[in-house]
Amino acid sequence: MLKKTKITEGCYIVCSDNTSVLFGCPSDIVKVFTSKHLDIPHNIVLPDIFFQNGINVGATEFLIANFIYKPADKIRNINIIGSKKAIKNQKIILGETFPSIKGVNKPNWLKNKKTENFVKYEEFFRLKKNIFASIKFKEIKNNLIKIGDIAIEQISPVSFSVKNGDQVENIDILIENQISPFFGVPNVQPPISIKDGIIIIGSGNGFSQYEENTSSIVFSDYVPIFVDGSPWEEYYNSVLGIDNSEYLIFVLTHNHDDHCSLLNLLFFNKKVKILTTLPIFNSFVKKASAILDISESEIKEGFQFIELIPDITKRIYGIDFTAHETIHSIPTIGIRIGKILVSGDTAWGSTLDLMEQESIITKDEKNKINSIPFDNKSKYIFMDSGGNLVHPNIQELSQIPEINRKKLILNHININNIPKNLGFLYGLFGASYIVDKGYQPLNAHTLSAFFNNKLINKIDKIWQKVFLSRGKIKKFDHHQKTKTGKYSAFILNGVIQNEQGKKFGTGDFLGVFSSENFETISPTSILFVENNLVKECLEEEKLYEQFKKLDFIQNIFYLIPQLRRITNKQIVEAQESFEIKTIKKDTKIKTNNKLFIFVSGICTDSFGNKINKLQIIDYNSKYLNIEEDSKFIICDIYNLKNYISNIYIEKILKGEIL
Repeated sequence: MLKKTKITEGCYIVCSDNTSVLFGCPSDIVKVFTSKHLDIPHNIVLPDIFFQNGINVGATEFLIANFIYKPADKIRNINIIGSKKAIKNQKIILGETFPSIKGVNKPNWLKNKKTENFVKYEEFFRLKKNIFASIKFKEIKNNLIKIGDIAIEQISPVSFSVKNGDQVENIDILIENQISPFFGVPNVQPPISIKDGIIIIGSGNGFSQYEENTSSIVFSDYVPIFVDGSPWEEYYNSVLGIDNSEYLIFVLTHNHDDHCSLLNLLFFNKKVKILTTLPIFNSFVKKASAILDISESEIKEGFQFIELIPDITKRIYGIDFTAHETIHSIPTIGIRIGKILVSGDTAWGSTLDLMEQESIITKDEKNKINSIPFDNKSKYIFMDSGGNLVHPNIQELSQIPEINRKKLILNHININNIPKNLGFLYGLFGASYIVDKGYQPLNAHTLSAFFNNKLINKIDKIWQKVFLSRGKIKKFDHHQKTKTGKYSAFILNGVIQNEQGKKFGTGDFLGVFSSENFETISPTSILFVENNLVKECLEEEKLYEQFKKLDFIQNIFYLIPQLRRITNKQIVEAQESFEIKTIKKDTKIKTNNKLFIFVSGICTDSFGNKINKLQIIDYNSKYLNIEEDSKFIICDIYNLKNYISNIYIEKILKGEIL
């Protein structure tokens, strides 16, 4: 007697009198069984195509974890069933997730002694707690396989025929529509724009339907940073009124399915920045390649990887990111972003005592990790807290001083079973925890002028937001004097004039190095942004050398009119011909009538004279011998050196008068 039951989109159970088989395994499936009080079948059939309409229907890891981490009196067998292709990819995926189980592909990061020891500890922990499961991979050969009294025929990559006697049921493991999280989401208001704070997103893939959240958006100086991705990210963000394409920077703490589901980002028009360590990124790429069934090189092309090295601060968008290693079942980091610390999934407290006893970690390593909730540098600490082997235990966290408990936002826990009145914050979906709201609205006219700026059009949206949110807008009347000083200036509207009489108007950008005095000749609004922030942006966007060159041109020719010995026409000619050029060694070049300013390298002139750094090379030299890769500033106005002394050139090149 066959019985077919639909669990959710792309997921069915087919039962006979003696056998139960699960077809398809979307993320969060354990919660469906938990909420409906259903027994989870030990037989899982997977299609060839895992990733469908933004959802992975081969996400077996939490279903397997449900067997592995729950006590039992005997070994429980789990059969993962599929074609040769499906089994091959599943072994890779599970190898990155459960490196201690038999039969999976062992990940490269296991070569590290620390991670190897942790896998040994995980085995020790399971045996000690009588927690164990045996996973077997069963390949469908010649499109047929028999499981108990059920015969399964694979008809297509996603279609199966199930037979028991004369009965037949057809199954399509297919998700044609984006579906919402199984456990539902409350109605929430879209998040407000905040300067510093954290907004909670879903979804904890744990065993309870009440484990709502894992992901979050951390705001630091108005920049939104996604920390970990949810399997249902697009749904959650639509509920919160968030446009995914506006948030193109992600921190990845580790590669469990509830944290690393970032695959939809591959289909964006622009590369997404992923910040994590090299082992975690490589593991993510390997796992994503198996889920999508495409090459690892294609995965890498979809992202811009920014490497984080534990305990070394990385500055991005003017924000300090400092990662630290934590102890989990796979390589994991915690990270401080501005004023907020995200601990990542991490073992903590008495679990680390056991690990120290087993010589898995040192006492110093244990003390460093246990100090996380006592961190006085953070306004909030976001902590996944599920107990057991891989998370802090809520009862132990309740013992820390109240002043530190108030900083904790606990996540990834069954919110129905937590002790009351402990002084913790609980990470409820859509909730915002604000350090500093500080929002400054900008009118449409100001924004229009800003986005029409030639420089702004070349940089990404987050940098644009950084400039708007952290810059200072000042308004000036007629004939007011101002100075850029340590700031770069964006003219939002109006006209200004420098001391040399040159005019700048709406949409103009005034240098990264300029320290010029200006006078307004009409009512004018100017956005001032600190030079170091603009410089960081231009370096990251590969525009720094281009604008450095333009700024150099601008400043070198500010000096010329003061000497009153060169015409405006000649200035224009010089600007058009000016270039910075690197010439390879063992090259002989003709100077002709060009002026060469030597910047670096080794070269000699046609008379055998060594050329010194910052030296202006006489055009009468005829040619230069390049003995080492050398950089030059080249200008067609050959007699420019007659109008600007070497000392001015030297100061300009050193940045003293730029």
